[in-house]
Parts: sequence; structure tokens; C-alpha cells
Amino acid sequence: MKLINEEHQVIGSFSRTIQTSSKDTKERSKVIRRTLNCVIALLFLLTLMTPTMTVKAASLELKVDGVKTTYTGKEVYININNKQVDMKGTPGIVMQGTSYVSYKDVFAKSKFATCKYDSKKKKLTIQKADKTLVMTVGSTSATLNGKKVTMPVPPIKVTYVGKKSTKILVPTEFVVNSLGYKYSWVADDTKVTGNINKCVKISYDNQTIDYIGATPTILVNGKKVNLDSTLPAIILDQSVMVQAKKVFASKPINATYKYNKAKKTITLTRKNVKIVMTLGSKTAVINGKKVTLPTHARLVKNETTGKSYVVIPAELTSKYLGFFYQWDNAKRTSTIITDDVENETSSKPDKEETKPTTTPEPTKKPNPTTTPKPTATPKPTATPKPTATPKPTATPKPTATPTPTATPKPTAT
Repeated sequence: MKLINEEHQVIGSFSRTIQTSSKDTKERSKVIRRTLNCVIALLFLLTLMTPTMTVKAASLELKVDGVKTTYTGKEVYININNKQVDMKGTPGIVMQGTSYVSYKDVFAKSKFATCKYDSKKKKLTIQKADKTLVMTVGSTSATLNGKKVTMPVPPIKVTYVGKKSTKILVPTEFVVNSLGYKYSWVADDTKVTGNINKCVKISYDNQTIDYIGATPTILVNGKKVNLDSTLPAIILDQSVMVQAKKVFASKPINATYKYNKAKKTITLTRKNVKIVMTLGSKTAVINGKKVTLPTHARLVKNETTGKSYVVIPAELTSKYLGFFYQWDNAKRTSTIITDDVENETSSKPDKEETKPTTTPEPTKKPNPTTTPKPTATPKPTATPKPTATPKPTATPKPTATPTPTATPKPTAT
């Protein structure tokens, strides 16, 4: 009995110890929670009290055409063929919505072009290959290969006070395009970075041009189609034109492709859809029924490689085959999703469609302070407004001619 009583005493003592320990643990947990809540509240208050940091462009003391001013806008820097140009501590500036750069730093010292400036007549001549551009400081009148042209803004004389350096600044894009090169740019909070690259020289419809328009990226089921080494996608008549064989006869689409050189016909067959187009004609035949295309199929020659390719409108071809198609204006990207995966909504973009703009001649781009959008050529045009993205058409039955969704009408150029 004594042993049993002692055992009960030990057990009772152990139970009281556990209860006491449990109470202490709960108390400590409460204290820790209260402390954490106080810390979180304090951090939140500190966040509210801390002023928001705003990135501002550095100011430049300038004299523009003799008038002293403090420039606080974005500074302009240039890359030529992906190599940065040394601006000598005198970056370009943005005025009247146009990027200006020193002709001497960007075009002369980089050896991009041959330049000559007559200080008495205030005439600047820039020559590149077979292009000769003559401008006058303060005037929008210029000549390109002897023909009169009107500049969007005139060249200006600018003194960088801090550097004690006076330079002639020219509208970058106008000069680059006039010399037959392509100009693009990106902007952040403090600067604009312009890129000068060689354009694609192509021949089609009995003409040879320096194509400086957009070269869209083509995605099929999320994967990029490599066209750059042969002939990139181009924009003609507000339609993205792609190589018929490379895009539609390769994986994953795998349509059967035939080109009849004598009849100038292109035939694409996939599942129960047969599309027949003819070079130079906007009339196509889908499963025996005539339809009208937004622009005709063409034979386009890449003058650099000497090879020619059949190009066709990407949008209508995709839709007649029963695919989903979307054009992303900001990214200059055409997305094609085949009927094999068209029901997978996660694969489809969730943006509205816009129409690509006409090419191929140079135009004035929008204000560098905003994100650039592809602009129409040959004449300056407004960026097209977004249009509703058409829904993908159902795959046609063997006996019926497929009817694509209505294509938005091209934006006026």
C-alpha cells in the first residue's frame, strides 16, 4: 500500500508539472505574438513615413540656337549594329517629340557615314553608299539624292555649357531612315536608347526596296519560327506576310505544300482543308469555294542572299486552316495556335488584337517618351487602334468550305 501511495504521489506531481509547463508555454506564445504584431505595425508605419524615391534624369545646361536653358528630359544614347557609340559626354536630347543626336559623334566619328559641314552656309551633308542627304541648320527643307524632302523638325545648334562644346544635332530617325537604315528605340525613366541596324533589301512586284518596316516574330504553339536567316516576316498592305513553306509546311503545322511555278499557284493541304492561292491575285480557293484575301501572295527575293521565297498572309491562312491567330502590336508578334491545342485556353494570349501597319518606306516614329509601336510606311500614319481579337474558327468538315471569322478592316493610313 505504501508503494502504491508513493506512486500516486509521483504521478500527481508529474501531472502538475506538465500543467504548469503548458501554462508557461501558452503565456510565452502570447508574448511572442504580441511582440511580432508590434514589430509588424512599426514596420508598416515606417513604410508610410518613408518618402517614395523618384528617379529623375540628370540636368544639362544647354544653349539651344543661342538660348540658354536647363534640360531635364531624357538623354539619348545610340547603338550601331549593337555597338554603343561614344557620345563624348554630350548625349542626345528629346525635343518636340524627336530624338536629336550629334551628327559628328553618331555618324562621322563612328565612321557610319561621310559627313561635311559648311559653317558659313550652315549646310550639313551626310553620305552613305548611294544616299546623299543635305540639310540646313534651322530649316526643315532638305534634299535626298537631289530631290526635295521635308524634315519633321530642323537640325539645331546646341552648346553643352558644362563641356564647353558646341555641336550640330540632327533628328536621328529621319537621318537614319533617309540613309536606308532601320531605327528603333527603347526608353526608361532617364534615357532613350536608339538602335541603328541594317535593313533588309528585298524585291517584289517589280520593285527593289530597302525594307525598314517591322519584321514580326512568328510563334506557333508558343515556339518561335526561325526566319531571320532566310527572309524575315514583313508587313505589306497591313498584313503580316510569312514564308508559306517555312511556316505552314514545317512542324508543328505540317501542311502539304506545293508550288506550281508555271501556273504560279500555291497549294496548302491539311486534314480536310485545301487552300489554293495565286501569285498576284487576291482571290483564293478554299475547298473549291472562292474567297478574297486582304492582300495577294507574292514572290519576294532577299537581295542579300539572292534567294526568293513565296510569302502569304499569315492571318487569313491560319484562320482558314481552323487555327487561332493573334497579332500583338506592342511586341510585333504573330501568334498561331493549331487546332490540336486550340482548346487549351492557357496557351492562348489574353490580349486584344491590333492590325499591323503598312510598309515599306520610312516614317516618323511616335514620341520617345512612350513605348514605341510599329508605324505604317511609306507615309507617317497614326498607330492603329486595337480591334477585337477574332475567335478561332472551327475545323471545317470534309464536305463544307470553312468560313473564317471576320477580319477587321485595315486602319486608315
